[in-house]
Amino acid sequence: MNATPTRGSYPIERMHRCGDIGKDLAIGFVLSSVLKACVGVGVGVKAVEEGMRVHGHVMKYGCYEDVRVQTKLIDFYGKCGLMEEAERVFDRISERDVQAWNTLISVFVKDGNMEAAKSFFKRIPDRNDFTWEAMISGYANVGRMDDAQKLFDELLEDCSELDMNALVCTAIITGYAKYGDIEAARRVFDGTCRMDVVSWTAMISAYCQAGIYIEGVDLFKLMLKIGGEIKPNESTVSSVVSACTHLGSVELARWIKEYIYSRGKELLNTHTVTALIDMHAKCGEPDEAYELFKQWKDKDIVCYSTMIVGFGMHGRGVEALEIFSQLREDGVRPDNICFVIVLSACSHAGLVNEGCRYFDVMQKEYSILPIVDHYMCMVDLVGRAG
Repeated sequence: MNATPTRGSYPIERMHRCGDIGKDLAIGFVLSSVLKACVGVGVGVKAVEEGMRVHGHVMKYGCYEDVRVQTKLIDFYGKCGLMEEAERVFDRISERDVQAWNTLISVFVKDGNMEAAKSFFKRIPDRNDFTWEAMISGYANVGRMDDAQKLFDELLEDCSELDMNALVCTAIITGYAKYGDIEAARRVFDGTCRMDVVSWTAMISAYCQAGIYIEGVDLFKLMLKIGGEIKPNESTVSSVVSACTHLGSVELARWIKEYIYSRGKELLNTHTVTALIDMHAKCGEPDEAYELFKQWKDKDIVCYSTMIVGFGMHGRGVEALEIFSQLREDGVRPDNICFVIVLSACSHAGLVNEGCRYFDVMQKEYSILPIVDHYMCMVDLVGRAG
């Protein structure tokens, strides 16, 4: 299925010309896929028009009883901000399943209309974990943590802590973390019996976002000790690497690097390696950062820029410029941020001529117009040189 909405409806028309509309069971899938494509390319006028066109096919060809298609329509109108249309589609469904209810609640939550979401939440015949998660996350997003906690307590009354889904717990942990109530987040976390990697990651991330880095690292160590089959994922180690970077501990930096490398391809990718390069440089080990940089083959612009920063912050401007030269030789196009980093490295190392040359290269070879940050680097460069 082509993801372009204006072309996505062609199969519908072909099926119609072949006389298969209304009989072919695939029509529901086709309509659902086209609606998904409409949302996937954005919510502009063309996407709305195409989605409405598909809605017309739904009514014209007798698919209005297909709850799967109707649910996609609810999602489509909700993401386009047409809440009345979304509710109108929902009202026309004769036999609604939990997914249809959840979709309508979710679009109201994303719209910030928690009163409407609450109204349908009270009416839904059967709630599942996604229903509770949507409402708790919604209240958290608008800062109504008291209401989020009330719902959470209500759910606890209906099931034991042993039956509490980690998805729901993660929603309220994330909510408390967002508003800086780390103690409340930890209370919920400690009461969660069915923890998964997402709930562990949410609590570790909460500590790191609050600047309580050592607690985040300690919780990660506890996860490794008692987590059993639950293994940290890329998001987990990203938070821990950030914590180790802020703590500036060489010992912790080497420890987390060894753990990540022990997991191999499960965790090693350009994003993770770049974070490790940044961590070692900021922990006072630019040579260790460079070793990681040399060994990693799949470098992108961020990876190169991070290594340039690593050398630059230690006053090793010549080596920083060598990395920049390698970037160009490897066919990676530097952006305006990369040139800010290069000019900053020249400034810290007192490389006035090189800085002036790259300021010129930026404009003439790459057609990048200077912005305030570039000019500030040049002022600093000339100022440091006297």
